[in-house]
Amino acid sequence: MAEHRNPRHWLGRTVVGFTAVLLLPVVAAQAAPNPTTVSGPPSRQNHFDLGKYYEANGQWSLALEQYEYLLTLDRTDAEAKRRFLAALRQVHRKFRHNDPSFMGQVVSPEFTLSKSLEFYRDVLRKVQEFYHNSERAQASFLFQQGLEELLTDLDDKDFCAKHLKPGLPADEVQKFKAHLREKYGKVKVKDLPEAAEQLYSVARDALRRVELRGTVVVVEFACGACNCLDEYSFYLPQSSMGGAPMTKASLDAEIVEEGIMQLRLTGFDDRTLPALDAILAEIDNNKVKSLILDLRGNPGGSLDVAVQVVERFIPAPQPIAGTSGRLQKDFRSFGMAVVETPLFVLIDGSTASSAELVAGALKAHKRAELIGQTTYGKNSIQKLVPVSQVPYGSLKISWAQFHLAKLDDMAKQGGIVPTIPTGSDPNEQRAVALERARVPASMMR
Repeated sequence: MAEHRNPRHWLGRTVVGFTAVLLLPVVAAQAAPNPTTVSGPPSRQNHFDLGKYYEANGQWSLALEQYEYLLTLDRTDAEAKRRFLAALRQVHRKFRHNDPSFMGQVVSPEFTLSKSLEFYRDVLRKVQEFYHNSERAQASFLFQQGLEELLTDLDDKDFCAKHLKPGLPADEVQKFKAHLREKYGKVKVKDLPEAAEQLYSVARDALRRVELRGTVVVVEFACGACNCLDEYSFYLPQSSMGGAPMTKASLDAEIVEEGIMQLRLTGFDDRTLPALDAILAEIDNNKVKSLILDLRGNPGGSLDVAVQVVERFIPAPQPIAGTSGRLQKDFRSFGMAVVETPLFVLIDGSTASSAELVAGALKAHKRAELIGQTTYGKNSIQKLVPVSQVPYGSLKISWAQFHLAKLDDMAKQGGIVPTIPTGSDPNEQRAVALERARVPASMMR
C-alpha cells in the first residue's frame, strides 16, 4: 500500500548539492527483493535493496527514508542522490493528489482552463523572481520539467483511474505518452507567454485523446516546475500549511556529571534564545566547567536564531557567515559578554542547515571541538512565497545560500567535518565528548 506522508518532514532541511533532476524509471517489482528476505548486518546494499522494494510497491516515503539515510553516510553517493530525488518527487505528487481540498479546487467546474493557466504563469513568475539560481529558472527548463511531471503521473495507475477516460486501455496511455514526448519533448520556449501557449496545446491534446482535464494538466506542469529546482523547493497546498503547534522546547539541558553540562538543541525557533540565555546565566551557579552542545539530528531552522546562538560563544566583531543569491548579507558577532566555558559539539550525518552553520562557525573560530561524523551538507535557505491564484498555496523556494567565514568544508566535503571523527554509534560519540570534556581547560591544546 502506498504511503502519503507530508513531504515537509524532509523539506525542513535546506541542503545544497543536488543538481540532477531527472527521474529514474520505477524499478520492476520482480527485480526488487522483499525486505523480509534481506538478512545480515546493515549495509549499503541492504538499504538500496529496501529502497528498490519500496519503489516497486509505490511506498515512496519509505523508499525516501532509505536513500536519505544512505546520504547521511556518504553525500557523494551518486546513485543514492538520484533515487532520493526521484522518490522525493513521487512523495510530493502522492501528497498533493491525496489532498481533498487541493484536488477539489483543481477539478472544480469554476476552475477553468484559463484560470489554471493564470495560476501556471503566476507560479513560474515567482520561481523566476525568487529562486536563487536564475539559470535553473529558465522558462524552457521549467516547461520541460512540467512535462516530466505529467509523464510520471501517467505511469501511476491510481492517477489514470481517477483522471483519464474510464476503461482506457493501458496501451492507449502509452500511445499518449509517446505523443507527448514526440510533440513537446524537444520544445524550447523563450519566455513565460510561450510556455503558457504550449501548455494550452498540451491541455487540449490531453482532453481530446484521453479525456484528462486541462486544469489537472496545467497544475501538474506548475508543480513539476517547482519540484525540479532542488530537493528543498516545492509547491505546498494551502490546506497543508497549518499543522499542530510545537509544544516541546527546542533546547534541553542536564548536568551529566560534576562540572559537565550537556545541551541538546533540536532546532532553531523563537524559543531557542530565551531558553539558551536562561541556561547560560546559571553556568557559574551550577559550577559548569565544560559544555557539550548536542546538534545530532538537528535539521536546522531560523538562520537569524542560529547566528545569534553563535554570538553567545564568539566575541565581536568576528565574521560568522555570509549569504548569496536573492539575499546578500554578512553576519558578524556583536556579542560582548560571551561564554568562555570549553565547548564540545556533537554532530552527525543528520545535522543540517542552520545547525551546520553553528557547528561550522564554532569550528572556523576554533571555539569548539566537533565530535562525531560529517554533517549533512545543506546550506540553502528557503522562503515561503504565497500564490494568490486558485488553487491557493505557497512555494517553499530556495532563495539564498549561506557561506561560512574562514571555512570551506561545505564546498569541499559536502558537510562540516568533525575535528574528532568517531563511528556512527551515538553512545560512542557521547563517550568521546565526555572524555574530552573532563580534560582541564589548562591542559587543552
